[in-house]
Amino acid sequence: MKKIIPLVIIFFLVVSNLFAQAREELNYYPLHVGDVWQYKGIEIWGIYPADIRSQWLAFKKIVSDTILADGKKYYVVKETKLGNPYFPNGYKFVRVDSLSGLVYGINVEPYILKIDSLFAKQGDRVTRCDRVDFIQDKLILSELRKTRGVNQVCTSSTSYQGYELSMGLGEVTRYYNDIFLTSILYNCNLVYAKINGKEYGTFVGVNEQEIIPSKYSLSQNYPNPFNPTTKIKFSIPAVETRRGKSLQYVTLKVFDILGYEIATLVNEEKLPGDYEVTVNGNNLASGVYFYRLTTKDFSLYKKMILIK
Repeated sequence: MKKIIPLVIIFFLVVSNLFAQAREELNYYPLHVGDVWQYKGIEIWGIYPADIRSQWLAFKKIVSDTILADGKKYYVVKETKLGNPYFPNGYKFVRVDSLSGLVYGINVEPYILKIDSLFAKQGDRVTRCDRVDFIQDKLILSELRKTRGVNQVCTSSTSYQGYELSMGLGEVTRYYNDIFLTSILYNCNLVYAKINGKEYGTFVGVNEQEIIPSKYSLSQNYPNPFNPTTKIKFSIPAVETRRGKSLQYVTLKVFDILGYEIATLVNEEKLPGDYEVTVNGNNLASGVYFYRLTTKDFSLYKKMILIK
């Protein structure tokens, strides 16, 4: 009995240490609503001599969370010019399985992809074409942090890409190398982060596309009067909904002076953000019209005039 007790204690310590290591590696991928990352991007043509063609600011922000069709909670991540200044801005849904360390991402439901494995060791593949090339301490935002680099290993004749994750900061580098005609390297490096309310680095500037509206708004159409087209802008904030804190069902409709509905401009679920739609009055008669924005918690209408 006396011999068994030390063995039990040793087993308990080993298991506890493994769980502690697992929890530490989860810090490679922090996820909190409101987390913000800002990157400085650089476009380099050629290998030697290198020609710097452009520089830009890229952003990433967790705008909300939501429950998707698989019943799991995902974080809604908005990216702006990250990896390549010519990539369109967009949203994706991300979650981390705390037991397996697997990171899952969704660009379009219901297609769920494994995008990383945080417990993978150096040399392990995290996806079919991505491998952990190194795990080492690196100086990130003036602080030495454990960092892992993941690079593409599948052969490609047109492009390669990869990224680095640092403990407590998440993604600190992302690159995209286009080699179709000549080598064009797009490299984004972290310059600022706000993780769970704590700030790191130096905030460079404000990108208006990255600001999430704090309230609903419906702007006056412009131009007004118009002929034959005009634009309407509206904003949707991040609020609590039946599916979490992101998607809201939104309608934007046009009515004539008698109150009859004559056009539906928007009729779908929307993520938080600023939007703009175009009204085409080619098939409408001159006169006064109304447009109304409606969600579960908000409704507002404004008047516009078509003159032909």
